[in-house]
Amino acid sequence: MKLEGHKFKALLIHIESADDYGASFDDRDEGASFPYSEVREGLRLLRQRDLISGRFTKDGALAVKLTLDGHDYLADMRSDELLSKFVRWLGRQTDKVFSSVVLPVIAAVLTVIVMNYLGLAGK
Repeated sequence: MKLEGHKFKALLIHIESADDYGASFDDRDEGASFPYSEVREGLRLLRQRDLISGRFTKDGALAVKLTLDGHDYLADMRSDELLSKFVRWLGRQTDKVFSSVVLPVIAAVLTVIVMNYLGLAGK
């Protein structure tokens, strides 16, 4: 099973936002935004990468906290998100400039060229 990126990030944020005792997960949690099987898989992947620490049982996990590497990893995920938002914003601005300035200039130049070619331009 592969955990989707947004769910992986949501799991990290949930663990980070837990109180001083850490986050807890069990198979009876009905308020979760995605199935416990995916939470369990996400916790397993996070443990393999040493991004979290806590007590893990077959029915859940207690006192789950981010390690220093986990905090760094989440910060990197957030900075990637900011970078992609900036790139999208820059693309929208470029599109606005292109459609409001460059296209009318190109249309005017092409109109003059076509009129000269057809001999319709006044001298």
